[in-house]
Amino acid sequence: MRLSVPACGSIAECHCSAPAFAARIAVAGTSAGANLAVGAALALAHTPSAPVAQLLACPVLHGDPARPSRTAFAEGYGLTSQAIEWFIGQYLTHPDQRRDPRFAPVLSPDLGTLPPTVLVGAGLDPLPSRTPEAIGPTGSF
Repeated sequence: MRLSVPACGSIAECHCSAPAFAARIAVAGTSAGANLAVGAALALAHTPSAPVAQLLACPVLHGDPARPSRTAFAEGYGLTSQAIEWFIGQYLTHPDQRRDPRFAPVLSPDLGTLPPTVLVGAGLDPLPSRTPEAIGPTGSF
């Protein structure tokens, strides 16, 4: 399945750019950029260009509007739930894409392939699946 979204090209660009760099690269990003970073890390897993580390600051890891952080901080903290839905609407072409691991990396069955990760979250953050929600029972991403 191929997503018909701008992110698909962006992740592909991240993936295609990686071989041009040194053998030991790290990926990093904030918010939607962190989504691209983890998407590229997943795409590059098991390749010689796989990142050795990632830094994800306030990453977009899931698009579920019912997540606790999304409902608790839906209004009054700058980024509103309505604005998030607008951004997601610009990014995805079909509601089913919210469950695609290329958009929602926490749904990937390959999270164990990710490199060591520094995951930074914010206290009053409406975006879903932030720390500590994104960290699994083993302490891994």
